[in-house]
Formats: sequence, structure tokens, C-alpha cells
Amino acid sequence: MNLSTSSSLRSRCAARTYLFPSVLRWGVVLVLGVVLNGCAASHRYELVEQTIVSGDVQRAPQIIEQAEREYGSEGRVLYDMDLGMTLHIAGQYQASNAALEQAEDEVERLYTRRVTAETKAFLTNDTKLPYEGDLYEQTMINVVKALNYAVLGNWT
Repeated sequence: MNLSTSSSLRSRCAARTYLFPSVLRWGVVLVLGVVLNGCAASHRYELVEQTIVSGDVQRAPQIIEQAEREYGSEGRVLYDMDLGMTLHIAGQYQASNAALEQAEDEVERLYTRRVTAETKAFLTNDTKLPYEGDLYEQTMINVVKALNYAVLGNWT
């Protein structure tokens, strides 16, 4: 291998290394957009999307945190998932994992209380059911946590 081939190979590897976080970030933005659009439209989601697209990714988790009361007690899983996703995009991977762990714990807790909640909803209405997240959203919790661990270099 000659010197020009070696430097060309090095520059292509550097470009891939540089592009991976960028591609990963936009991939997460796309997934976040799909997840957030699947929920009830809200000003906070529009605001989060605008801040991410404008490059102010550090502000996105703050918007979610400021809106915590809007989620209510039935929306705890959704709040933790939204916070975990925005923290991931902001590069705060450990905090993202902590929020996603809380979401996962809440999903498990809700599963064990499902019969009581279903009975309550049957007697009143479905809005009394806590939001557990769809299966694909529950899967995304683990996918984003895996991405966080990979970025942090924690492979175990």
C-alpha cells in the first residue's frame, strides 16, 4: 500500500467516524418525530422539534422538563420516554439512560396493576387508564438505552 492510498483510507475512515454521530442523531430525531407525532399534537412537541432542527439540542430536554405537569400521573411513562429521547439527542447519555430506566420501571409497575386499572376504566372511562406505551415504544426504550451505552463505550 502506498502513501496516497493510506492517506485516502485514513480520510475515508475519519469521514465515517465523523458522519456516524451525525447520522445517528438524525436517525433519533426521525424516530422521535414519529413517536411524538403518534401522540396527541401539542405545542411542546412542536417546540421540541423546532429546537432540535435549529441545532439547540440542549434546550429540548428543558422543554420536556418544564411540561412535566402537563403529562399528569397517567402520562408518567410518556414523560420519561420523551425526556430520555431528548436527553439522548442532547448528548446526555447517562441522564437519558436514567430517564429511560424510570420509564421501563413504570411500564413494569403498570403491568402488575393492569386489572385494577382496567376495572376502573370500565366503570368510568378510558382516559383513567395510565399510558403504558405501545410495544414499539417500549422496544424503543431499550434501543435508545443500547445506543447510549454504545456511545459511552459501555459494552457490558
